[in-house]
Amino acid sequence: MPDLSNTPHILVVEDDEELRKYIVSILMDRYQIDEAKDGKIGYELALKNDFDLIVSDVMMPNMSGTQMCQKLKSNVKTSHILVILLTAKSDINSKIEGYETGADSYLTKPFLPKHLTQVIKNLLNTQQHIKAFYSSTEEKIQEPLGIHPRDKQFIADVIKIIEKNIDEEQFGVEVLGKELALSRTHLFRKFKSLTGTAPNDYIRQIRLKKAAQMIKEGNYSISEIAYMVGFKTPANFSTSFKAFYGKAPKEYQANNRITSKGLL
Repeated sequence: MPDLSNTPHILVVEDDEELRKYIVSILMDRYQIDEAKDGKIGYELALKNDFDLIVSDVMMPNMSGTQMCQKLKSNVKTSHILVILLTAKSDINSKIEGYETGADSYLTKPFLPKHLTQVIKNLLNTQQHIKAFYSSTEEKIQEPLGIHPRDKQFIADVIKIIEKNIDEEQFGVEVLGKELALSRTHLFRKFKSLTGTAPNDYIRQIRLKKAAQMIKEGNYSISEIAYMVGFKTPANFSTSFKAFYGKAPKEYQANNRITSKGLL
């Protein structure tokens, strides 16, 4: 058996046991898999586990797939989880209903195994692009494609909170979690899914990006900037800056001066 410990974690939600086991058999050699027999159990599992994606039937007892999807996508703790809905209904209204709940994709039964695996692969690739966008050293204006509006707002709120406290050396995960009303566990899951980094690492990245902007503007010394973005010492700031940007602050400053002159 291959080691799947570092592969995406997928939940299969289906009340028909035979079909559920069939879907599991398609995916079990590629991903970590869990199962649930209805939307209610699926939603409860999603609150407790770190799933990357859920494949769910629509018509189920206790809670339908669309109801589960709506609850997942309206909850900041779970809105980042990708959802594929499966249904026997092929009419356009059923598909519209599925997408209105926030579903990321919609497949009609019966489906080819290759179709399901390709849709999953495409969605997970989009998720990786979102992580790369938010962990990049470059400043980007355009928003990443495929991100849920609630998750986009989550990142915007995070950045606003960090910038409000950017000169506070003691600001960290505990304060951020309180501001967002999320437990440490849910905060960690959210960040790993959206940015590929831990919350503390993301806080440091925002501090460093702010510092890089200030270095370009040239209104303060590097030592002043280090304290202004919440680092304990200029030496600690320089080490972190070089690890993130690949250049020491003074080298970054010199290169940007050269670039600016070259543009004149």
